[in-house]
Amino acid sequence: MVKEQTQEPEPTPEPTQEPEPEPVKEPVKKSMLEEARKERKLTENAAALMKTENDRREQLAADEELGGRADAGQAPVKPKEETPAEYKKRVMEGKL
Repeated sequence: MVKEQTQEPEPTPEPTQEPEPEPVKEPVKKSMLEEARKERKLTENAAALMKTENDRREQLAADEELGGRADAGQAPVKPKEETPAEYKKRVMEGKL
């Protein structure tokens, strides 16, 4: 025997309520005091960074002076003066 297939009508979807759009929030303006605090913090951070960089440069300069790589304390080398005989010899050889 064959059972009869009964088709039940498909339930119709119920209309869903769309959520209400959230109201647009206006950007909150920071008070001048908050802005001043933020700027002060940025300035303090920059000053601290500059101080550490300056300390590092001073240390490098001191190491260079103490390490003998600087020109400090050294007498300049004077060029040797040429005698008239040496000049004549150089001219005759065509090295002028």
